[in-house]
Amino acid sequence: MRGSRCTNRVSSRGFGCALPFSDLDRAFASGQGRVDLAYAESADIVAFLLRGKERQRFVSLIERLRGGEPFDHALGDAYGTDVRKLEYEWREECAKRNTFAPMLASGSFVWVVAFGALVVGYQRRKRATQATLARWEKEEALSALPASVAREDEPPFTDPARALAGLPKIEHDGDWHTLH
Repeated sequence: MRGSRCTNRVSSRGFGCALPFSDLDRAFASGQGRVDLAYAESADIVAFLLRGKERQRFVSLIERLRGGEPFDHALGDAYGTDVRKLEYEWREECAKRNTFAPMLASGSFVWVVAFGALVVGYQRRKRATQATLARWEKEEALSALPASVAREDEPPFTDPARALAGLPKIEHDGDWHTLH
């Protein structure tokens, strides 16, 4: 739409800037920026008319036009509707196609999600690596301490020989007993 502004708001679903069917002839004849839009819109309308089981109706429309019938009359006979209703159906179908869903299914969205997953994975991996390095550093520092220094991460008296080392003992009938 080179140089032309679109003021044709068609649907509340956001499908605007489409030419009314009645303006397509004038758009082709104008030779201005609306010609590109008219060609694109015409191709989409023909695809709409050929959709699914409607192909036979389209063939009937073409045969009637070849036979000399006026377009409105041939369309009414072939599709059982008038131009205004057909235009409304086409615009509704366009509004459904031009929603957020096609963007979700597009390849670029998949790449954005994949990149986001990589970033989240990288951050988790980095945190896990930092936690492991911190744990190794603490273990290394504890292993460098002399054995006589109590370690903070071990509960007291985890080793039975160490636990009994400072308690008073007595001998009774040849057996040693601790007092507690």
